[in-house]
Amino acid sequence: MDPLEEFPLEITFEILKHVDLLTMLNLSRVNRAWRNMLMQPSVTPKWALARRNVEDLPERPPEIGERAYAHLIYSPHCHECGKSGVRDILLTWGTRYCQECRSKKTKTIDQEKQFLDTITKVTEVRTPFSIVAGSLHILEVDRFRKAWDALEGNAAGQKMLAEDSAAVVVRREKHAKAMIEYVRELKRAEVIRIRLDALKDRVRNMQWIDDLPDWTDEFAKQSFATKCESLTDRGWLDVRDEVVEFFECKRRQQLLPHASKRFCEEIFPVWKSNWTTHTSDVNDLHALARMRPADFLLMDCVKDAVTGTGIEWCVIESYYEMLQDELGDLVKRWHAARRAELNDMLKKAIPSLSANPDPVTLAICTFDCANPRCTKKLMHYPDVLDHRCSWNMRKSHRKEDETYKFAIQQEMARADGMCRAWDKDHVRVSQIARTSGTRTIVVVYGCDPDDATPRDLDEAGARLPCAGCVPKPNARRFDWRKALDHWAAWHV
Repeated sequence: MDPLEEFPLEITFEILKHVDLLTMLNLSRVNRAWRNMLMQPSVTPKWALARRNVEDLPERPPEIGERAYAHLIYSPHCHECGKSGVRDILLTWGTRYCQECRSKKTKTIDQEKQFLDTITKVTEVRTPFSIVAGSLHILEVDRFRKAWDALEGNAAGQKMLAEDSAAVVVRREKHAKAMIEYVRELKRAEVIRIRLDALKDRVRNMQWIDDLPDWTDEFAKQSFATKCESLTDRGWLDVRDEVVEFFECKRRQQLLPHASKRFCEEIFPVWKSNWTTHTSDVNDLHALARMRPADFLLMDCVKDAVTGTGIEWCVIESYYEMLQDELGDLVKRWHAARRAELNDMLKKAIPSLSANPDPVTLAICTFDCANPRCTKKLMHYPDVLDHRCSWNMRKSHRKEDETYKFAIQQEMARADGMCRAWDKDHVRVSQIARTSGTRTIVVVYGCDPDDATPRDLDEAGARLPCAGCVPKPNARRFDWRKALDHWAAWHV
């Protein structure tokens, strides 16, 4: 007894919902029982579903049946004599022919020139037939001729027949182009698959992946893996450095969550407990309170400890303890680097400051958050280092950026919002700093704008009304900081 007869038909049909068109065609060839079942008219929707299960397969032309479409695409046999190994599909004709049968089943345009001229003269339609390499399909011509002769004397009917046939030709040619592109992509995908397998074999031979889980999906998306060319020895040498960098990056990413957690939860609090964070001096450049764990992790000396290949945890912890002894120097170096970045930003935005070696200390130099919706504006140094806008963090999370910096930013943002690293791209020079109004305000408050610092103006202690507003009795008086806010809000 055939196993199919013992298997519930409902379950069989449920399984068929998940097979593709080639599998359906192969099942129809298993034996007579399968063929009889799958060739029933009631099973046609299952063939349509199997066709739709094939990703990107062009839609079936309406004049070709579901089963015929499967045979046309996947069955490498001549549709006339049954000869196997026929690769070329005559898509516009909807058939496959071996070379011998093709010569029997086609004729040249010249052989039907008189008939074509008659069609054009009566209907003004020039191409009612599909033309492949200058040949016409005899079956198509004969079918059209039979319908044409049946309409003899009915010019309107003949014109409609020719127009309908021409529309079918256009539709089939469009489908043929789509199918050619589909086959081209299949071949390209196969070349890439073979290349990817070859790359994986090379990697496994180098023993780079013994300690790296779940790397294959991301590896397959890299540019060196998606090239549509076979992998030769020379090609391997060309991409070897990129492959090495990929796995080094993966190892860093694998280590970062553990290293950053250890740093944030244990080492950083110890550092903070040994540092005086309370200070009334806004110009204190060594204030640890302004720094975050991510700021430390992005410093080169700490980065080396976190990402060092083959470093054991005891080594990393020892290295952190060494850095703790140099904490004051690390804080100074970080502030100096940020100060230099802000000075460069100011000199580019305000060319008149280019001669000043340290413009960031001036009262006229202020910064705004780069987020247009953020209310943090007119920030002086070093207060600007305290600003860590979450919008800016989202902007810095670029999927294509696989650097150590990106990994740290992600991990820190995931751990604690206050752990976000400071970045110069998150701020910009205030618009008011580019105007003469700021300098005028400093002069009015009795200081020289070319060397006055925020502390100098604070010590001046003056409170003055706005000269740009309409004079009023009991007009509001501003200190210099409020004057800047007022000027930026109402007069810039």
